Amino acid sequence: MPAWELPYWQAEYSREPWGFSALDYLTGKLAHQLIAATGRLQPGTTIADLCCQDPFECGELSEEEYAQLDGDEQIAYSRRLVARTKQVLS
Repeated sequence: MPAWELPYWQAEYSREPWGFSALDYLTGKLAHQLIAATGRLQPGTTIADLCCQDPFECGELSEEEYAQLDGDEQIAYSRRLVARTKQVLS
């Protein structure tokens, strides 16, 4: 981890000890690095562009949370997962 990131993670930990937003940032950073490594990174794309703000929107629901959704919400959630996967792979 570069030294410039340390204050970010310390602030993130004090706000919400390694909760969703920190995990989301790490996932966005990893996605950014992978896309860059494959040569598919579009100019101007930032880590924030690859982050989600809502577990439902980005497909990060636990099995228990998914089970609590009604049938229509489960279908919508599954469609979001497929669309997001296609977006990442394109």
